[in-house]
Amino acid sequence: MQGEHNRPFFTVHTPSYKRVSYLERVWEALCNQTYKDFEWIVADDGSDDGTLELLKKLKKQSSFPVTIIAASQRVGKTVLDNHAVKLAKGYMFIYQDSDDALKPDALELIYNEWNTIPEIERDSYCGVTAFCEENGRVISSQLPLPAPFDTTWVDLKYKYNVTGDMYYFCRTDILRSCLLPEVDFYMAESAYRIPIGTAYKARVIDKVVAIKEYNSPNCISFSGKMKYCLGYLYAMAICWNVLSEKRPEFSVRPLKELITYFRYAVHGDVGISKACAMLKRNPSILASMLVLPISMTLALKDKLQGKVCKTHLEFNDSVKSSKISYI
Repeated sequence: MQGEHNRPFFTVHTPSYKRVSYLERVWEALCNQTYKDFEWIVADDGSDDGTLELLKKLKKQSSFPVTIIAASQRVGKTVLDNHAVKLAKGYMFIYQDSDDALKPDALELIYNEWNTIPEIERDSYCGVTAFCEENGRVISSQLPLPAPFDTTWVDLKYKYNVTGDMYYFCRTDILRSCLLPEVDFYMAESAYRIPIGTAYKARVIDKVVAIKEYNSPNCISFSGKMKYCLGYLYAMAICWNVLSEKRPEFSVRPLKELITYFRYAVHGDVGISKACAMLKRNPSILASMLVLPISMTLALKDKLQGKVCKTHLEFNDSVKSSKISYI
C-alpha cells in the first residue's frame, strides 16, 4: 500500500537540541532512501547553534516534504514529539534521533515487511520492529525466535528479556492515542511503548535499519546527573498502571524499582502520598515501609553530591514563554 490521497506512508521525526553538526548526516541518509514515500518532520528545540538556519537550507534542497517545528526556547523532546505526532501525515511513524542515520534500504525493508501482513489482520498490529547497530555491532540482545515473528513489545521486553535499543516503526494513529504528559523536558519512551505493547502486536525482523551514535554532545543518556526526574516518575507510573490492568503477570515490579520511583518523586517535588495515588495499585504498607527510608537516603545522597537537576522547574518556566511555530 502506498500513501493514500497524497498521504506519505512514513513520517520520519527528528527532534534536535544543539545538534547542528549531526543534522546533515540525518538528512543525507533520508536523501539516500530507496523508498521515497515519506516526509520529514524535524524539530529545533530552541537551539542557538545555527540549527534553524541549517534546517531552512536543507528544506529548500529536499526532494521530499519537510516540516520544521521551531521552538523559540527549549521546551524539551516530549513537547516536540507530541507536536510531531499531531502534525504527521504518514501512515507509519518513526522517531529518528539526530545522532542516528537510517540505512539506505531501511524504509523499503519496513514497507515490504508490513505488506506481508494480511491487510485484514493489520488492525491488530502497531508496526514493525527492527535492529539498529553501533560500530558495526547489533545493539539489542539476541532474539528469542527465528525472525520474522510476531509478538508484543511487552512480551519482547518482559517475557523474552530482549534488551538494548531497537527501532520501533509504529502506526501514527496509535501514537496519537498515546500522547505523553508534558511535565518535563524528557520522558522515557516506555511511557508509550508499554501501553501500545499491551494492546497490539508487532512484526519483529532481524534486519539492521539504522546506525546509532551515543556519545554525541547534548545526548540525553549518560550525563551522570539526576535529570528529568518528574518525567521518569510519570513514565514509571504510566507503565505500572497499564501493566497492572492489562498484563498483571508482569505488574509486580522489583523493590529496586519502587525505591527508584520514590527517589524520583522526591527530586520531582512530588509528595509521597501523591506519588502513591499516581499508582492504580498502591504499594503495600510493608513495601512502603521497606523502601521509603532507602529512597529518602539515596535522594539525600544525590543532593549532597550535587547530582540533582530540577529540570521540571526550568521546564515550567520555559513552556510559559516559549513560542512554537511551523515552517
